[in-house]
Amino acid sequence: MLQAITKSPAETMELGKVIGRNLKDGAMVLLDGELGAGKTCLVSGIVKGLGMHAMVTSPTFSLVNQYVVGNLCVLHMDMYRCKTLYDLESTGFFDFWQEGSMFFLIEWYSNIEKFLPSGGMKIGISVVAESERLLTIQNEEVLIGWPAGPGATFPAAGDS
Repeated sequence: MLQAITKSPAETMELGKVIGRNLKDGAMVLLDGELGAGKTCLVSGIVKGLGMHAMVTSPTFSLVNQYVVGNLCVLHMDMYRCKTLYDLESTGFFDFWQEGSMFFLIEWYSNIEKFLPSGGMKIGISVVAESERLLTIQNEEVLIGWPAGPGATFPAAGDS
């Protein structure tokens, strides 16, 4: 497990860029945190770290936003209102999953966790203060060459 504290939305986005630059192909990133915690901000950084210049918006109403550049595809999903297997199926998740070779960034994953394949990197975002966030990262092995183990820390965004 890794932890990081960000002190502004800009730092949260920078941390997302570090994560995006180090994700293994086809990784699934599962995000949880209260409303306004910064999940979409982090996703925006991850997308930029993957080398995409897409305008990232919350998929709260669409449930799924797809960002495509060349052969790279990112699915950004919001499962806030999804609770059942049928809800998840209706997003097209399993069709996309079978296609492979795309990244999955799923907000509110805990609502549908029991239906998801195992192995995703879990990121919990907790509000510490008005603009300070604590990010707790589990299953960090989906990152390329990442240090792991008890007490490991996440490098600062500028260290990458």
